[in-house]
Amino acid sequence: MALRSQRTNAKADALTVYFSSILGTSTATTWGFDMNIIYNDSPVVDLAHLAAAFTCLEAKHAIQQMNRNSAPGPDGFGPGFYAAAWDTVAPKVMNFVHAFAEGRVDLDRVNRAYICAAAQETRSCDARGLQADLPCKIAP
Repeated sequence: MALRSQRTNAKADALTVYFSSILGTSTATTWGFDMNIIYNDSPVVDLAHLAAAFTCLEAKHAIQQMNRNSAPGPDGFGPGFYAAAWDTVAPKVMNFVHAFAEGRVDLDRVNRAYICAAAQETRSCDARGLQADLPCKIAP
C-alpha cells in the first residue's frame, strides 16, 4: 500500500511540476498538415446564398416581430412606428440595411444618443424644473 501511495504522490508531483512550468507561458502553435490536401477531393459548395443581401420582406418581417411598444431608437422612433409606416420608410430602412451588410455604417453613431435636460418651464433654473429628453441629438 505504501508503494502505491508513493507512486501516486510521484505522479501528482510530476504533473504539478509540469503544469507549473507551462502556466502563464505561451508557445507558437504549428500544424503538421495541409487543409487543402485533406479536402482536395471534397466537392466545392456554392455558399453565396448565405451572404445574399437582405430582402425587403425579411426586413419587414424582422420589424413586425419586434415588440411594437419597445423603447424608441436613437432616431426617436420605435418598432411600432416602423411597422405602421413601412410603405413610407421601407426605402430608407433598406438603404440602411444594405449599408450595414456592406460594412458602411458607423455603428458608433447608430448606437449613441445623448440624454439632454430640457426645461419644463422657461422660468425654472434648477434641476427640479428639468426633464430627461431622449434622444436629444445623434452624435455626428
